[in-house]
Amino acid sequence: MNSLGRQEALKDQALARLPEAVRSRLESTFSIVGLLGAGASGVVLRAIDRRLARTVAIKVCSGEWTSDELAAERALFEGRSMARVSHANLVRIFGLETIETTICLVCEFVDGRDLFDYIEAKSRLGIDETARLASEICRGLAALHAAGIVHRDLKPQNILLDEALTARITDFGMAKGSGRAYTTAAGLIVGTPFYMSPEQILEKGTDARSDLYALGAIVHEMLTGRPPFVGETVNEVLMAHVKEEIAPVREVRRDSPVWLTKLVHDLTRKDPEERPQSAREVLAVLDRHGQDGGSAPGGPDTHVCARADV
Repeated sequence: MNSLGRQEALKDQALARLPEAVRSRLESTFSIVGLLGAGASGVVLRAIDRRLARTVAIKVCSGEWTSDELAAERALFEGRSMARVSHANLVRIFGLETIETTICLVCEFVDGRDLFDYIEAKSRLGIDETARLASEICRGLAALHAAGIVHRDLKPQNILLDEALTARITDFGMAKGSGRAYTTAAGLIVGTPFYMSPEQILEKGTDARSDLYALGAIVHEMLTGRPPFVGETVNEVLMAHVKEEIAPVREVRRDSPVWLTKLVHDLTRKDPEERPQSAREVLAVLDRHGQDGGSAPGGPDTHVCARADV
């Protein structure tokens, strides 16, 4: 079976697993043309909206996932929150529908690949490209945070690169209103271990600064080709984020500018009070060094002030 045939078979298998009511409702409006991804929380389908003649991505949350009242509430919150946010560095959500107990999100389709695959293909990224992508991710975060939304699962797999290699943040299934508390079930931590902040791991509450920690871990990976901590078990990685200091980027990447190395260090401080306090604050640093030709490895040490008003 060729690649196209395998894709068609995977799409058919994904559709076959959907409840009949869900499949029927989707096919009444959309032509399902492919499977974009599948995971514990459901499947993502590539489809054509026949009414508007545009390609979309449909995230179908699994029945098992949405049978959990808390998980279902998160998915609904994602749709309602993101439908009101429009930004060049965020994937748009066009609509949300609940079909029986299944939640479907209709999203903008981004024709490209995710940042994880991009880093893997290149081993590590150039300084200027890293700074540009960090700035774009940060702009997307600033838009989310301005709307009162904390992503909580920012990682390279959730950052899509379109044909122009512009970063677009997606997968807001873990998104949380910054004024709203969610209780995590005993033994379950919401997020991805390689990029989780200490306060998220310890369940001390998350806010915009937790997303900035994840951004720091992602910038570290873009520069070095690996996340800050790896281990043989999930718990080993989690405890490293809580207890161990991240090795300075320049120990691995000698051409990293002092200011960028320092920015990664500041973003990944254990105490959120010691990190930059907003995405706009981080953007000010990235923009300033971008204008100054930030790829030069030397230059004065730059500190991101804890509560600068920018």
